Parts: sequence; C-alpha cells; structure tokens
Amino acid sequence: MSNFSKENFFSKNNSAYWLGKKYIGIGPSAHSYDGVSRSWNVSNNAVYLKSLAENKLPNEIEILSKSDRYNEYIMTGLRTIWGVSLDRIEEEFGNSYLEYLQKQSQKFLDDDLLFIEKNILKPTHKGKFLTDGIASDLFYLNLK
Repeated sequence: MSNFSKENFFSKNNSAYWLGKKYIGIGPSAHSYDGVSRSWNVSNNAVYLKSLAENKLPNEIEILSKSDRYNEYIMTGLRTIWGVSLDRIEEEFGNSYLEYLQKQSQKFLDDDLLFIEKNILKPTHKGKFLTDGIASDLFYLNLK
C-alpha cells in the first residue's frame, strides 16, 4: 500500500521499519532503532569522520514514549498488507491500549473502512485510500 513488490520480494529495510523491528544504521545520515529509541547520524561526511576519529558517535537520539511507539505501529501497520495485530497491541502496550483501539476503530468498522481478520485490523479496499486519516483517529493522545 505504501510501496509495491512481488510476493516474497519485500524490502527488508522498509519492512523492518514498518513492522517496528530493530535495525542499525551505519554511516552518515543513517538511522537506527532499538525498540525504544531512534537515532540518526550527522549527515555531513567530514563531521562524521572527524567525530569517529575522536571516538565520538555523531548522532542524535530520540526516546519514544509508549504512546509514540503505539501511534507509529498504528500508522505503519495500517499502511501494510500485514495490518495491526490486536494481539501485539495487547502484549506490547497493554489492555488499556487495546480497549482504546477497539473503541476508536468501531466507527471505521461500522462504515466498512476497516475489518478484523484473524485478530488483525486492516483497511478495506475503500479504507485503503483513507488510512492516514483513520490512523490519526486511532492515535493515543496523552491529554492531561
């Protein structure tokens, strides 16, 4: 849905990102993800090499909150053929996130924009064209 490939010829790089898997990036501008934080190396080649020569890793790090990780999984999962696993939501984020997702997704299920198959939430053919808007309505917001 975000990209096209033949069956069993999916991009390992993109699939790792969309499925929330850990990955490491090496070199200028490369990105890494360890399941909790994301980091990216400086893009300037000269600065990158100089920093390495000084035994420094020239990168920035962003720590993702639980709701950040949930929201990213919702956003990327709805854009893939694999959808959003309700089992994974419960295992990784807890029952409160699962209940929230079920409540928020009900209107899209009723409007035939989402469906659940084998405990996987996926967009219907009609819903595929609206996944960004649907995802934003399913995001968990920390309203205080």
